[in-house]
Amino acid sequence: MSNLNKFNSIPGPPARFGRVIETVKIFHDPIQYFDSHFKAYGPIFRTLTSSLTTPPSPDYPGTICIYGPDLIHELCSDHDGFHRSALSHRLYPEGKVTPRTEPLLRIMTGLTYVRGDTHRAHRRLILPAFHKHKVFNYIPDIISETQRLINEWQVGNVYDLSQEMSRLILNISALSLFGQTNQAEGKRIGLLIDQWVAFIMSVSHLFPLDFPGVPYRKWLNLSHQIEAATRQIIVEKRANGVDDDSLLSRLIQAVNEDGMEFSEEDLKKGLKETGLA
Repeated sequence: MSNLNKFNSIPGPPARFGRVIETVKIFHDPIQYFDSHFKAYGPIFRTLTSSLTTPPSPDYPGTICIYGPDLIHELCSDHDGFHRSALSHRLYPEGKVTPRTEPLLRIMTGLTYVRGDTHRAHRRLILPAFHKHKVFNYIPDIISETQRLINEWQVGNVYDLSQEMSRLILNISALSLFGQTNQAEGKRIGLLIDQWVAFIMSVSHLFPLDFPGVPYRKWLNLSHQIEAATRQIIVEKRANGVDDDSLLSRLIQAVNEDGMEFSEEDLKKGLKETGLA
């Protein structure tokens, strides 16, 4: 059976107005789109999105969406059975890589996209940082950051709860990932990543032109800023030998039985997808 026939055997909505329109509907309100379609078609459905939303493929039939812990676990844990690539919207540099696009090789992928033996080796390295007793160590930070935010609220004032919760999550993530010493810089990286992701989720990503005044140029500049700020924190922690119980410190110190450890490139990939992204 061809890929197209396999794809068409999966239930899903007809693209009445074409692939591009279906893609625009997803970007306009992704939560409503996926929620309504999972309710209508079940935990697996196909949709005829534009190939602009995925890495280039000569036999691209469309997008298959899945929902539920069992299916997600199967997809994410079988790195030999599923070929995995980033949802790069064609922004991942193909062919010649220039100094301007070089950071995208790391920022647009990450540890979740490695496969086979490399995946298994990285999994052994990262698991100790997520042991139950290690995760419990974050509880005091979560409580203190939550209490600090509550103390800032004044009786009689009106607050946007979604914005306040986003600020709280950013504070907790920066503290847990980078530690008290680098929390402020971690928050700055988080805000840069927010802007970086906003570009990908906008129609501007369809026009990757590196010209003055074009959003794509600002996005490339953000990529370099994220890289530089992350590298600086990694260099400082390695140079100072700081063990502040942050996730970054644990990953820097992680060494498996074969003597393998995370490279600086691995760490930068991992931090992009571990909490602030």
